Amino acid sequence: MRNMSMRTFKISPSVQSYDIPLRDLQSRYNEKRLVVGVAIIAPSAGPLSSYKLLLVQRSDTEDSFASMYELPGGGAEPEDRTILDTIARETAEETGLIVSRISRSFDGFEYSTRSGDAVQFNFVVEVVGGMDSPVTLNPAEHQAFAWVDDTDDMTKFGFTGAMSKVVADALKIARELEPKN
Repeated sequence: MRNMSMRTFKISPSVQSYDIPLRDLQSRYNEKRLVVGVAIIAPSAGPLSSYKLLLVQRSDTEDSFASMYELPGGGAEPEDRTILDTIARETAEETGLIVSRISRSFDGFEYSTRSGDAVQFNFVVEVVGGMDSPVTLNPAEHQAFAWVDDTDDMTKFGFTGAMSKVVADALKIARELEPKN
């Protein structure tokens, strides 16, 4: 188990309430599977700088939601001390990116799968190197990625209904980060 002082990421005060033992959070959700959605938002370079959101496309060999786009993320594991540690682990496993800061949470949702009920917590994070860091996908889980902002045509990406709302919420947060001219 990782010691809290060994963390490589910072957390903002707004997510401090999630910095509790995973078993304590689990007890609040009637043993539902705990899942994180990770909105990786980074500034883009250029004359019309904006903040971009990373989307990943599920592998076409996945049993459910094959080839659909989503935020990186996944389920909590016994070795995760807190749900915040789940965020860092899942981000690294699915994208190769290293979380530098967990800045806020936003609306999650509950869902059911063949393996049971789950609750998804969504968080906004910053990663080391931002968009300049190479994204390295796990090909067993994801086959493509895209950095997007609200000027992109979201209809070209396939989302589930719940993920469509999560992505729209994350893009709204990205817009709020942009400097006002």
